[in-house]
Amino acid sequence: MTGYLRYLTRFKRFVSESQPGFTLLEVMVALSILAMGIVTVLQLFSGSLQLGVKASRHTQAAIYAQNVMDRIFAQTRLENGEDGGEFPGGYSWQARVDELRPDEDQSSLKPDRPNPMDLFHLKEIEVQIRWEENGGPKVFALKSLRTQIEQSENAPPVPPDQPN
Repeated sequence: MTGYLRYLTRFKRFVSESQPGFTLLEVMVALSILAMGIVTVLQLFSGSLQLGVKASRHTQAAIYAQNVMDRIFAQTRLENGEDGGEFPGGYSWQARVDELRPDEDQSSLKPDRPNPMDLFHLKEIEVQIRWEENGGPKVFALKSLRTQIEQSENAPPVPPDQPN
């Protein structure tokens, strides 16, 4: 029985003395907090990658639209109408050129001067780039204006700018 009493005495001393360390519950709580933090960081990385891909697709669409617009501006004469085509990566494009005509009733031209719209044509150019992203269609559009000089046989030559 003395052996048993010695064991109990040692056990009481072991339990009563404060031991450095963590309990199983503390370790489990710490690991669950750490796991939630890791999951949050991984979701942030995933979201930033998705935003990067989306920004890249929009940038590519802008580059394609600018290329089509530059090609249209390089033409010496613009005809009204539409054109279209496709680019690599699932992009398609459509370009439209229309002539804009001012309202003749509100013109403040002097009666003895020729109508400048007989000489100048204002063209509206619109380029649209379309692609599919996240299951839905996306569109990037550029619009611009360009004047086109029309020299007819009857029209007088266009004078250079003169101070009024």
